[in-house]
Amino acid sequence: MYEPELLRLKGALLCVGGRGMAVEHFRAALAQSRLSGVRLLEVRAAASLALLLGAQGKTAEARDTLETTCPGRGPESSTGHDITVARKALADPPPWPCRWRRPG
Repeated sequence: MYEPELLRLKGALLCVGGRGMAVEHFRAALAQSRLSGVRLLEVRAAASLALLLGAQGKTAEARDTLETTCPGRGPESSTGHDITVARKALADPPPWPCRWRRPG
């Protein structure tokens, strides 16, 4: 049950270290949380992935990730703080207000 969160946290640590494996860890966390049916962990993994994709300039993919997880919901009606932060970061062009530094 906790594997998705551990993968997400490892992805966050890889972001801070500037390594390229963070996206893969966030994607694995998202897949595992969907398989386990733990909605909170799915939302957190999707938000983390979307923030990183947005910071990499992959805004459309980031928005798709959030839309797949929380379809048709705006920031004010989303399912939690993580999605709200991610949606606001994607709505506001760079400089990115996310916790990871921008690559490059």
